[in-house]
Amino acid sequence: VGNWSGTGEDYYYCVGNTAGSVNIIPWTYAGDSTHFSVSSVLPDGSEYFISVKSGENGTAISSDGCTVDRTPASSSVKALPDSVDINFTVSWEGTDNLSGIKEYKVQYKKEDSLFVEWQTTSDTSASFTGIPGTKYYFRSIAIDNAGNEEAWPDGVDDSTRVKTQSDSIYILVPNVAYLKITDSTQVNTKKDTTTLKGKA
Repeated sequence: VGNWSGTGEDYYYCVGNTAGSVNIIPWTYAGDSTHFSVSSVLPDGSEYFISVKSGENGTAISSDGCTVDRTPASSSVKALPDSVDINFTVSWEGTDNLSGIKEYKVQYKKEDSLFVEWQTTSDTSASFTGIPGTKYYFRSIAIDNAGNEEAWPDGVDDSTRVKTQSDSIYILVPNVAYLKITDSTQVNTKKDTTTLKGKA
């Protein structure tokens, strides 16, 4: 689709692979319309220019070059360790050889559950907080700057399991999500100081 602005009533347009050229669409009468659509398929990666003039003998004005991009980007979540602490980082990456990646979408799920939307961002990593003993699965897609959106994969990109209490000991403390108990961890209260010991 090409469009322009103006107050004329006698527009012509053409499309070519250089400014002012007519090798893709020759000069075509548009009347008072200020837009047109191209039904022919231009190959991916090709650059084209739209030129417009008011009146058959008017001075043509050409657009900047536009690159055709109908190919979605590709992405994936980077490999995760087999087991992780309760707070861990998930990273992803992607490629797009034409217009470039605009943003990513990342989903996660637990075992025997549906995927949940987690991130829509231009960043390539984020911190995730899990539940001890739970296995999490992750997958991603990318959207490029031309608006092409990668299809969600049927499976997952990677998975990891949050360490259980046999690996690390956690207790729930007010105003703190989880507290990991190491060989010597002090929990301060208003009344006293309690030392807890556990397997790290």
